Amino acid sequence: MKTTRKTPLKLTDTKAKLCTFDYRMELLHALPFFRNLSHKEMHNVNKVFSDTKYDLGDIIYREGERSTRLCVVASGSVKLIKQNLDGKEILTDILKQGEFFGNIDPSGETFYVETAIAQVSSCIMKINSEQFRNILEKYPTASLKVLDIMSKRLNESQERIKQLSANTVENRIAYTILKLGEKLGIKNELGLLIQIPLTRYDIAGMTGTTPETASRIISKFKDLGLIKTGRKWTVITNISELEKKI
Repeated sequence: MKTTRKTPLKLTDTKAKLCTFDYRMELLHALPFFRNLSHKEMHNVNKVFSDTKYDLGDIIYREGERSTRLCVVASGSVKLIKQNLDGKEILTDILKQGEFFGNIDPSGETFYVETAIAQVSSCIMKINSEQFRNILEKYPTASLKVLDIMSKRLNESQERIKQLSANTVENRIAYTILKLGEKLGIKNELGLLIQIPLTRYDIAGMTGTTPETASRIISKFKDLGLIKTGRKWTVITNISELEKKI
């Protein structure tokens, strides 16, 4: 009798890695605004960062709190959520190892526009806004990169608004799953594995629809053989056909 596989063929480790000094150096040097700094300069930057371990579901900061620090995902993953006008939480992004979030605006004090939550056991590196501003003043090339990043994020936000307003729900869900696969996916025997918890509420929040509609379309994609899902994973099994749904 043929059985249905309930888990991916290959699991990846989701435990938080140890944030050793050398590991932090490597990770920070890979960030776009620190990429051109020398080893000595990076050593000075690294000393200013602290790191904190978070368990699944721990809140790193809350929407509306004063934005006082820049954070980097050293290991694990983080989800960003916002409250809509109805008070419902919507998922806006999922961040992987090496991505940064929080306050990168060197112009002054702001407030967090989303809540950051550890999606799995994670190690998060942090630097307060004043220390980050001092680094940017000391290393002008890093400051220019920050401005480029802020501009890029604005363009990405505008593209997302365009996707939400111009396309059908099916288009938007296909686009979102593909984007998550592009960002977080790991190739394995089944296809492109996204090994994070991803609920119908998450998909609904990211695509501007209801959980019921998201569930129906995800079921349709599964019936068509485009994706497979489990409790903490999603696999894109047919990328080319899913792309046709955009």
